[in-house]
Amino acid sequence: ELATSSSALILCGSPGSGKTTELELLREDLQRRGVPHLFYKATALGAGGSLAQLTVSHQVWRNAKAADAELTLIVDGIDEALAREETIVEQLLAVIGSDPLARLRIILSCRTADWQKGAENSLREKFGMNQRELVHHLCPLRRQDVSKAAETVKVDPGEFSQALVKHDAISLAALPITLRMLLREFSSSSSLNATRLEFYQRFIRYSLSEPSPNRPKAVQSNLSEEQKLQIVRRVAALSMFGSYYAVITGPDCAQDPGQLTLTAILGSDPTEKLPNDRTFEITTESLVNVLRSNLFDCLDDGDGQVFVFSHRTYSE
Repeated sequence: ELATSSSALILCGSPGSGKTTELELLREDLQRRGVPHLFYKATALGAGGSLAQLTVSHQVWRNAKAADAELTLIVDGIDEALAREETIVEQLLAVIGSDPLARLRIILSCRTADWQKGAENSLREKFGMNQRELVHHLCPLRRQDVSKAAETVKVDPGEFSQALVKHDAISLAALPITLRMLLREFSSSSSLNATRLEFYQRFIRYSLSEPSPNRPKAVQSNLSEEQKLQIVRRVAALSMFGSYYAVITGPDCAQDPGQLTLTAILGSDPTEKLPNDRTFEITTESLVNVLRSNLFDCLDDGDGQVFVFSHRTYSE
């Protein structure tokens, strides 16, 4: 309701609080109602296309302007773009101002701790809104939300609630991303005997073994679970400590310095050590196989496929 009644909206929340889910539900609603819209992951703002190409030069934008129609621009995870370029919101507003739409609506999601006052002030000035009208925060899930989620996956809400109390996991159930992990664990074993870190580790292992139908098909591989996990650790470490936001599988002459090439990941020593002290060599094929798992999202790019972690929390 807020999203369809405001000229601009910033949806803030903690990691895993459901920001992406809310925006995807909004996108589905816009599609169902036939409302023109553009939806981007913030990582796309640096994935081979200028801000103009993604907005004012886009055919959807041109069509909306010609028809004097409403257009909703949605950017999910703007905090990831802010980490690379502090003025990305101001740049976006400048581009939009070069070819303005009379009925434009902008919706951004951002981690609460990463939202910047300067970006907020720019949006407030452009749209004539106060802070309470512009910025909204997702609340933790309520007991009835958790019960409804349990029923959806055919888990008894009462038994699940008792398990949450017994294993001191109520705080985990308050966030959609970890609630999903808890429900999967409980539905398979009827227990929740794990720490927060162990839940994440199990979920990441599960995601590595589950290719997504919405991503390029994974090639056949004889990689063990531990080998896949070790490859992901290398990608995550390079991404976070090297300030890279994505991996590109196309030519190594990538124009975007924020994209890791496969050659850079393999490096001068492509060998990794497993917990049993055995080593294995990472190949281009094995790396691509892992990137095509359910742990990553694939973005379209002119030079090659660009992969990002499906949730920043997983790389952390």
